Order: sequence, then structure tokens, then C-alpha cells
Amino acid sequence: MTHYDVVVIGAGPAGITSAMVLASNGLKTALIEKNSQPGGKTCGDGLTPDVFRQLQKIDPLLAEKVCRSTDLNTYKNLLLQAPNGKQVVVNIPASAPFPGMAGMRRSHFDRLLFNHLLNNHPVSLHMDCRVNSLVVGDTAVTLHTSSGSVSASLVVGADGANSVAARFLPASKTPQPEKAFAIRGYYQFNDPVRAATDTPVVVFDKSLLPGYLWIFPLNDGWANIGLGIDSHHMAKNNVNLKAILNKVLPRVVESLPYGQLSNQPTIRGHFIPLGRAGNPISGKRILLAGDAASLAHPLTGEGIGNAIRSGRLAAAQAISCFRQNKFDAAFNRQYDHEIYRITAGEFRNFRVLQSVFRFSAALNFLAAAASPALINRLTDPERIASLQNKRFLLPKLLWEMAFHR
Repeated sequence: MTHYDVVVIGAGPAGITSAMVLASNGLKTALIEKNSQPGGKTCGDGLTPDVFRQLQKIDPLLAEKVCRSTDLNTYKNLLLQAPNGKQVVVNIPASAPFPGMAGMRRSHFDRLLFNHLLNNHPVSLHMDCRVNSLVVGDTAVTLHTSSGSVSASLVVGADGANSVAARFLPASKTPQPEKAFAIRGYYQFNDPVRAATDTPVVVFDKSLLPGYLWIFPLNDGWANIGLGIDSHHMAKNNVNLKAILNKVLPRVVESLPYGQLSNQPTIRGHFIPLGRAGNPISGKRILLAGDAASLAHPLTGEGIGNAIRSGRLAAAQAISCFRQNKFDAAFNRQYDHEIYRITAGEFRNFRVLQSVFRFSAALNFLAAAASPALINRLTDPERIASLQNKRFLLPKLLWEMAFHR
């Protein structure tokens, strides 16, 4: 049975970037992926400035590759539509040297990361290989897979919302993280030139609250179109997301200058584990990253930025484990502390906003109050960074609205 220093489960952004950092620091690393190719996850395909910042910290060349990719569509504006139909256009300032926001098919993004890993780092790949179970021992973890068994001193579980590795952590003493559920399809417009726009769309329709519909244009006349909603609300109210999409989308498209839709795509769905500070993400010889650690943004559902961040920090914790020869749960909790030191304030604030965004009247009020001066102030990157982790975010936003219109 082959033994590795670290086995990373899952070849998504969290797993790939974790493997990069581990291998570049001299650790014998294996990457196990259940699919034959990376990039299988259903996703909205939006890339935030945080994604580029995290890639820059891992490898500036990789961040540059993504920025220069012909598959990248850079967004300059964001169109928001309130439940009453009022539309607000928000400028998306660039966060030099990176775009303010961009879109790229998730399969292309993951493949770009994966190829960079293959070309630059000595990692043992186990593709089309499913992890069935783990046995956590005193000196190693044994992984029983569909292709045989391997062992490792440490496991990074980056294997998504239904993580196998997460089952071997202690039960949480905090409430279990909520999940959202999202569906999406790739739609083609009949006018590719008009459709290859730099303005994505977010629609807060009354039938969707507390969720939203998105249109993320790609650079080839296609668009990732989907919607997401709190999974508890969806189950409690027997919400049929596909039926809502088919009902709301034609009305939304009619109000936009992108042309008409010319196809009926395959609709795919997925759960999104939303971030909540305090949920255990490490244990004896195990660290979780990405969706396995439930780190998606509580308001938007965006998860790639925190996936890459957690992959990087999990690798840093693994390196510390080997340097100090400590792999116990108590030592690994410093990984939890570092993740939540960075994310707890943001999770807390945007959970508050999520509760407000359940009400049509609140969203209509925000749209009515959105003057150009206020929008410019609240979309300034430095202003966003200064606000999002502070306590009492909602009163601060109301203050901004009252005195900076």
C-alpha cells in the first residue's frame, strides 16, 4: 500500500490549490478525484476579486493566467432588479491588477488550475477514483477507494458538500450550517454580439425570495442562467425551482437588451453549504476545505474565493503538522481558528442581510434609495473591505444611505 504525506480528496479549486502548496513545499502529495476530469460541479461561473487575490497568494503566474485567459469575460457593471421591477445599475470597479468581477465557465476555470498543477508540481493523480471510507489511526489514515487502498499522514478533505472526510469529524456543538439549493443552465442568445455583454444581471423576484435569479454572460454569446434559494424554505414551501425559472426567465429576458434565448438547456442542480463560524472543520489527521468545510457566502452563495483560501490555509496547517510532528485534533484546531478569524465577521453580517432580503419591501426600499453617489461609495473596494467584517453592518449601511445619497 502506497503511503503519502498528504492525500487531498477532490480536484476542485480547494483541492487543486491545496495540492499545489503542499507539493511546492516538498510534501509527497496525492490528489484523488471521483470524476475522470476536474470541473464537474454545477456553478454560477462568477469570479469575484477575492478569487484573484487568493490565486495571487498561491502563485502570481497562475493569477495572471486566469486574468489573461480568452475564456474570461470581465464585468464592468451589475444590473440589479428589485421585486417591484426597478432596475439599478452598479458600477464594478476594477481591483488592480485584477478585474472587479468576471465570468468563466467552471469547467474551464477548474481545468486551467488543474493544468497548472500538472505542469508545475509533482503530485500523484488518482482520477476516476472514489473514496469509500477512511480509517483514522494513531500514525496514519487509510483510505479505501474504488481503485484500492492508500495511506497518508494527513488528509485534506476537499470533496464537496457530501464530503466523505467530514463524516469522521466530531459532531458540531453549533447549529448545522444551512444549505442553499441552486439550479443553472447554459443558455444561448440569438444575437451573440449583444449577448457578450459586460453586465451580469441579478433579479430579486417575489416568487424567489429569499433567493435570486442570475444571468452571468460569457464571452461567446452564451450565459450561465440560474437561481438559488434557501433549501429549508424550498422544502417547507414545496418550491419547484425549475418551474419558477421557466416562468420568471422569459419576463426578465424581455426587459434586457441581450436578444432572445434560442435553446432549452439541460438544467442541473446542487446544494451549497453556507458559511457559519464555529462549525468544526478539522480533526485528528483531517482538515476540510471548500464546500466540505461549509464556507460559501451566506448571502450570495459564492464559494470559490473561500475554497481557494481554505485550500491554501489547510496546506499551511499541514506543513505545520509535519514541522512539529503533531497531527492531533487539538493542534489542528488552529486551522479552524484561522479560517474563522478571517470569515466570521463576514458570515455574521451577511446572515443579517440575508434575513432582511427575505422581504420584498426591504429590497424595493434599497432600490429606491440607491442614488449614484451612494452606489459609487458602496462599490468602492476599500469601502467594502472596511464594512463587511465590522459589527452592526446593517445600521452602518442605513447610515450610509441616509447621509451619503
